[in-house]
Amino acid sequence: MQEIRRVDVWSIVKISFILSLILGLLVGLFYWFFVFAIVQTIGSLGEASELMDLTGSSVAVGGVGFFVVFFFAILSAVFYSIVNAVLAVLYNLVAGWTGGIRVHLVAERVTDQTQGKVEA
Repeated sequence: MQEIRRVDVWSIVKISFILSLILGLLVGLFYWFFVFAIVQTIGSLGEASELMDLTGSSVAVGGVGFFVVFFFAILSAVFYSIVNAVLAVLYNLVAGWTGGIRVHLVAERVTDQTQGKVEA
């Protein structure tokens, strides 16, 4: 049995930033397509021409939406990186008091076919 008593905060921040950025881009793109589809649907209705004049053209919504996708991705990546950094620091404090998380690690033996050596 092994224990994880400390985690490296900087490595958690790096991984969290990259994963949150990717997830933020995906959610932002989904949101952009969803809003664009709604604006197109409203614009295709004959009686909604007044509403379309108030909200702007679909080209404007598409351009602003594209900016919002990147803004949302960066904002969510920064936010979740800060949250995960705080959680990592808290984990280190609590693990120092309680002993950390116990994990059972199994070493796998790998045979190098070219050299005939066994590595652990």
